[in-house]
Parts: sequence; structure tokens; C-alpha cells
Amino acid sequence: MDPLQRYSSSLKRAKSFFEGKNTKTPKGTPITQSQLLKLYQNRADCPICGTEFSGTNHNTEHIHPRALGGANVASNKIQMCKLCNNCRNMTMQHGLIGPPYSKSYPQMWEQIQRFIMWAEITIDDGLQAGEMFPEIHQFFMDERFAGQSPPKHPTRAFGRASTLDAATVPNYAHNGSPRATTPLTPTAPSAPAATPASEKKGFWQRVATPVLDFLTGYGREQPVPDRQTRGRKKPLRSTPNVSEGALEDGPPKVELEPRSTDDFVEFMLSILTPEPQELSLVGRSIESHLAGLNAKFTTTTYFLSLHGYPRGLKKAIETHLGHRVVITENAGKQYVARASGDLVVEIPPVVKPTSSLIYETKPPTKKCPAVDSMFQQHVLAALSGIENEIKLSTISSVLEEYLESIGEPGKSFKQFAKSYGIPTTRTAVEIIDHYFPNTIGYRREGKTVVHIWLRTSEEE
Repeated sequence: MDPLQRYSSSLKRAKSFFEGKNTKTPKGTPITQSQLLKLYQNRADCPICGTEFSGTNHNTEHIHPRALGGANVASNKIQMCKLCNNCRNMTMQHGLIGPPYSKSYPQMWEQIQRFIMWAEITIDDGLQAGEMFPEIHQFFMDERFAGQSPPKHPTRAFGRASTLDAATVPNYAHNGSPRATTPLTPTAPSAPAATPASEKKGFWQRVATPVLDFLTGYGREQPVPDRQTRGRKKPLRSTPNVSEGALEDGPPKVELEPRSTDDFVEFMLSILTPEPQELSLVGRSIESHLAGLNAKFTTTTYFLSLHGYPRGLKKAIETHLGHRVVITENAGKQYVARASGDLVVEIPPVVKPTSSLIYETKPPTKKCPAVDSMFQQHVLAALSGIENEIKLSTISSVLEEYLESIGEPGKSFKQFAKSYGIPTTRTAVEIIDHYFPNTIGYRREGKTVVHIWLRTSEEE
């Protein structure tokens, strides 16, 4: 069945959500304790990667994300490992402008529809079914499995939560389904095919994908802006318009060579203009540049890693372009433009940040155990919009708002830390001092008031 028809109710729900007066992400709840106990009793595993559930390595995923209008009902829930869950959220954030995603509507309605259908079909028909949405699926596979096939596949997974109470044994329809053993990135054929290529394509590539692309208008040629039109209206696709045949028959993707800070500065000045551009659209220009180079990955994260930088395009621009750019914010959106005047002013040398700088912690102890780096990533992402110091007492509200914006249940700072295995007996100051020693600074004011701020690379 055509996915547009198959998931028409989900797409209608999303459209009603965005066109309604209240587009705030609704509250979500996890599966019930009895359902959770059933998972443990059956040694259940993740329906995406086959990781066995234990401790706090899993949580409840809303298949149709609540941030896109999904309902908080059992039929829209499934238990998933945290890594797969987080990568699905990252895929949504990469493909759409947000959160909040209401600012993506209606301009990016086509992309919203495709993400919802990808999110649903990878659960209903198994992970490989997502290949009919290649630009979305490839990003997820890059983030979760470094572009390779999953090393395992589910064997004892359960399906949607609405089926859990009636199930007596693991009931996921794709338990034991074989996975491809080759990378998803295209490779050049070693010899001409003995049979026509169309006969070797699977059902999704031969039939479903062309039908879906025709119905949604996806892949139709769009004008590429020249230098004079940069900063104005841009195509909303994050990857170049190429046919499926070109993807299969083209040259293999390549791993790009590392680059220097000077290369970064030169390239950014070439795509920035005196007219402010939304930061997310600057990211799209970077992705298009990587695609044009036939790069193995086409994300801003990969682009930054080529220059030795951690995640965070805004921070990289601020750090390495300095007075050559002006960054502003309006209505929750960030804009960047080349500064007027002398553009050849020398930038003072700075310490190159490294990925270990962000997630460095003190040696683990019983009171402060080692945790998944996603804990630090989420906390720092929640605080990323703060320019000055804030009171530590407000960190819970900031974190809760951030979690809800990415479709996660809102939690206080200590509750969120507890979900990663940090004892509740640890104070907020102790958590910051141990897990964020060189990324979050703090100072005391009197006996009870504590102020925090995000450190910069220049701070010692």
C-alpha cells in the first residue's frame, strides 16, 4: 500500500496539530510498569538494533513524534534502546527546522510528511523499509551505525505498546529478520550486471519509492541559488536532487581529508553574505557542498569534525570568525551575516577545541558513576541558548523545556541525572562539578545561591 494512504491518519493528525492554535508538544508518558516487567521477564531487546534491555539503557519512543502531532497513546508507543531513540530524534532535528517544529510548517510540510512515514514504516515493516526515504534513512544509519549495517538484529523484541498486554512472548513481526551485510553507502560495481538493474532492485526501490516521489513531488528539480541570491529564499532540501539510478551507478562515496582552521574560515566567508541568513540554512549550504564533493557523510557534524571541531556550528563560527561575522537572534531564530567594513582583520589565535573537551568528566566513583555521554549532550544542548550566567535553581525549568521540545518527557535536573544512573543523593553542584568540570562554570553567592554559565574555550 502507498505510504501516503497507509499513514494518512498520522499525516492528517500532524496537519491538524500544526494548523491548530496550540502547537506546544503535549506531555508524554512511558509504558506501564506491568508492560515493563513483561519486557524484562522475556529478556526483550530493541526492535531496531537488537540490544537487550537492562537497567536504564532504554526508554519509550513515540513512533509518530509528539512534537509533530503524534498522540500519547499505547498504539503510538514502543520501547527502544536509548541510542536508537536519541538518533531518531537527531534525525528529526537534522531534517526539519526546529524545535519547535511549528516554524517548519507549512514551508517544509513535504519533509515533515516524509519523516513521519519513515518513522512509522521502520517500525511496522522493519528498519530496512526506511530505505524508501533514502535521505532520511542514510542520516539515521550514519548517526547510529556509522553508515554500516546493524551488527545485530532483534530476536526478542515486542511491537507497539498496545499489543504488549495481550502478548505472551516477544511479538515483533521482524524478529529474526536478516540484515544486509554491506554498507548502505553506494559502491561502484566490479563488473557489468548479468541482468537488467531494474530486476535486481528490491520492491521499495523499483515500485514504492518512484510512486511516493511522484505523489509528493519529491526530487523535482529546484533552482540552485547563486551568490547574489544567497541569504534569501533557498531550496529546502538538504541533499542535491539526484535520481535513484545516479545514486546506484555513481562513484563511491569518499572520506574527505582533514582540513585546517584557515580552510574553515575561507569557506564560511565564501557562503556568508552581508545579508543575514538563518543559521539552519547556512547548515543546508554546507550539506549541499559536501554532497557535491561526493562525501561519505553530508552533515554539519561531519563538516566540523573535518576541521577538528565538536558539534555546534554557531560556536565554531563565533570562535574562528570572530569580528568578521555578526550573529543575531529574532523570534527564536538565529541569523549570521558577514560584518561590514574591513573583512581581512587578523583573528587572534585560539585554542582548538576537541571532542573530549565537551564530555570530559572526573574519574568515576560510587557516588558519581560513569554515564552515557548523551547525558552531557542533552544538558549542554539545553543550556546552549544561554549567553550569560543564570541561577542554578532555574536549570530544571530550562532542561524540562528543552526535553519537551525534542519530544521527551520533561524532567527536573536531578530526575534526568537519575535516569542515567546518577544517585539522587548527589547535589546539583556535585553533578556539575563532576560531569561538567570544564564546560559549566559556577560560583556561589552567599550560602544558598549558586550561579552557573557555559564556559568558553578561552577559560582556564
